[in-house]
Amino acid sequence: MSRLQGQHVPNNRDMIPANSSPWFLLFWVIVGVGLDWRCAFESFSGKSPFYSEIVVGRAVLIVLGCAGASLLAVCVTQTIWRDAWLLFSAFSMTVYGVLSNHWTTARR
Repeated sequence: MSRLQGQHVPNNRDMIPANSSPWFLLFWVIVGVGLDWRCAFESFSGKSPFYSEIVVGRAVLIVLGCAGASLLAVCVTQTIWRDAWLLFSAFSMTVYGVLSNHWTTARR
């Protein structure tokens, strides 16, 4: 007979606070979208205006890619849905890190 039978065993979801601040999540989403916009703008090396149609289109594609990857990661790992916002920012930072290395080496 199991020693833990009839007892409440906490899991990871019990350890995470249930009411994280929405401002905290909003801040990281804005950081992620800003980094995605910068990736779209820098990919044209400043040849297109900041708010041109092609820059906006590429920024939307990068945002959708990061959002899709974060939603897929939440579904696969079966974590709480609030983690998708933070994963979106993490994926945006990763894309920015990879592309910024390419920009610095390509301009030389």
